[in-house]
Amino acid sequence: MFFCQNVEHEGSPIVGFCLSAGCKEPKSQFCVECLINPQKHEKCRNDCKRFDKIDILLDFIIYEHKKMIVQIDQKFQQVKQQYQNSVKQIYKEQQKFSEMIKNLKKYKFKEFCEQIGSIKNWNRILKSSQIEKEIINLWLKEGIELTNNTNVLQQNWKKFQKKINPIIQHGVILMQLENNCKPFEMLEKFQIEHPNFQEQTLKEVEEKLRIKKSDISSLILQNYALIKFKKRNAIIKNQKNIDFMISCDTILSLDQNNVYALWMKIISLMEIKQYEQAISIAEQCIIQFPKKGYFYYIKGFGLKNQKKYDEALDFYDQSITLDSNNIDAFFEKGNTLDYLKQHEQAISCYEKVISLDPNNVDAYNQKGNSLRKLKKYEQAIIFYDKAISLDSNNFIAYNNKGISLKILKQYEEAINCYNKAISINPNYVDAYFNKGISLDDLKFYDQSIICYDQMILLSPNKIIAYLNKGNSLKNLKQYKQAMVCYEKAISLDPNNVDAYNNKGNTLHELKQYEEAIIYYDKAISLDQNNFIAYNNKGNTLYELKQFEKANFCYDKAIQLDPNYANAYFNKANLLCVLDLNEQAIKNFQLALQLNHPYQIFIQKKFNQQEQNYNLELYNFIQQYFDFSFDQFFSSFQKLNFYIIFLQLIIKLIIQSILFGIIIYCFTNN
Repeated sequence: MFFCQNVEHEGSPIVGFCLSAGCKEPKSQFCVECLINPQKHEKCRNDCKRFDKIDILLDFIIYEHKKMIVQIDQKFQQVKQQYQNSVKQIYKEQQKFSEMIKNLKKYKFKEFCEQIGSIKNWNRILKSSQIEKEIINLWLKEGIELTNNTNVLQQNWKKFQKKINPIIQHGVILMQLENNCKPFEMLEKFQIEHPNFQEQTLKEVEEKLRIKKSDISSLILQNYALIKFKKRNAIIKNQKNIDFMISCDTILSLDQNNVYALWMKIISLMEIKQYEQAISIAEQCIIQFPKKGYFYYIKGFGLKNQKKYDEALDFYDQSITLDSNNIDAFFEKGNTLDYLKQHEQAISCYEKVISLDPNNVDAYNQKGNSLRKLKKYEQAIIFYDKAISLDSNNFIAYNNKGISLKILKQYEEAINCYNKAISINPNYVDAYFNKGISLDDLKFYDQSIICYDQMILLSPNKIIAYLNKGNSLKNLKQYKQAMVCYEKAISLDPNNVDAYNNKGNTLHELKQYEEAIIYYDKAISLDQNNFIAYNNKGNTLYELKQFEKANFCYDKAIQLDPNYANAYFNKANLLCVLDLNEQAIKNFQLALQLNHPYQIFIQKKFNQQEQNYNLELYNFIQQYFDFSFDQFFSSFQKLNFYIIFLQLIIKLIIQSILFGIIIYCFTNN
């Protein structure tokens, strides 16, 4: 193991080299401490490459040399062809002048005059002192240019690089060596600034360098330029990925062990969700290159997308064993653990990524997500803020911060975050969705509908947008419009339980109870554990005065979710109607304990039923005044109401005193 040459980092193992030609540091190697120090490699941080990235770069450099040989050979063939064509043309011209001599001797002046222009041209050349140069210009111009400029491809490539601007250069390098996220963003940004650069640059390359469509470099360049790059794991258009895979196959036909081409082919297959084929190639690469950790990583990534999470974790671990500094492996391992709800372990992975790359925005964002899922909302916000400080245009971090603020009921701050995300990316559907939910919580239904409409505009098949818009319309008592939204959701997904349930609620509000029950039953048939649908069906049966069936539905809802306060509340109301006051009180108490949103209303109902029950019990005791105290206490113990017992004792004492006074007065009289 080699250690850092910086005195202050003595003993720290190096993890890579700076490849910048303009690096000001005395030593190229660097350790993790060097990366953390903002004064080290300040202007060349993107050129600081870890060992595994340098490995890929070297493979690519070797490939570039092979490509240059192929291209120079092609140029040689062009020169050779031009030479042969020129010789043929010279010979043809020679034959023409021989024929002219014959015509002149035979006095065929007409034929001779037809060719006299050629003689005049040659007469001018013969007068020139640079006859050889003129001949060359006439017959071998293109061939000599190619012969004298064997490096024309490299020269024009440099011009091309300057023209498309350093953003593209850096993006392509990142595409080759890093993850897919940053170069995609950079290329997308450049495309916005220069919308016509693709056609212009490709045309120029093909014209100036005489590159054919079938050439390998042209295919790679074409796909770099034409693929519409998006954020990490986004779907790239299938046809462009297929074209790119053809490019990789062309490279592999020349060099079957080309690591870069294998890697990019796997990535392209992943993008079009052909995971089986991608994993198959990754497995072959693991056999062929057992020490290259990134092939274990990419296989794990494919397995994760197939929902084979435990297997994916095994391959991430193997990748990390081969390369303990593999940021991608740690990051994706964290994502997989987070999906498995192992949030603490996921956080450890994200922390490892941050220790290796203190400026890794995605790691801070994902750590925030895991903390949020652990209900550590304030801590989560700290990490979202860190991600934003590193990348002020990270709309995903703003959106995630908004979610945590909304849970903390800091609605205004949450909405500000969603607005910021939307201002950065007006096409970010999730931000409109979350903003709509916050506005719903504030009962700003008109404004929330605007958000859901924008979602529908951007993503017409987004079912949740129709459901939420329907709910907002229902809250505004615009029931018919709400039903249109629910029906649209059902047309998009005939098995959507929420759509049937919500449509049933709307029909209930319209007092179309029988029809509402049909939709609740449909929801229950799709999800027999849907306690909300049972509760709603119970409410509708209550309105139809089918109390026994309603009570069954409430009991079923409670059975499915013993913590569902609404079911206890609705059951208590039903029991009040049936004059079952004791049972009603118990259910009101349970609803209160579960923090039902209508606690004040429930408390009033509870007090009313308690008073009714006290009166009923008192009348009963008065009717049977000569009861046995033990019998009363035994019966009352079952009621479990100590306060009522004290009230009754006081009333009985007062009544006994009054009875004694009456007896005394009667006796004395």
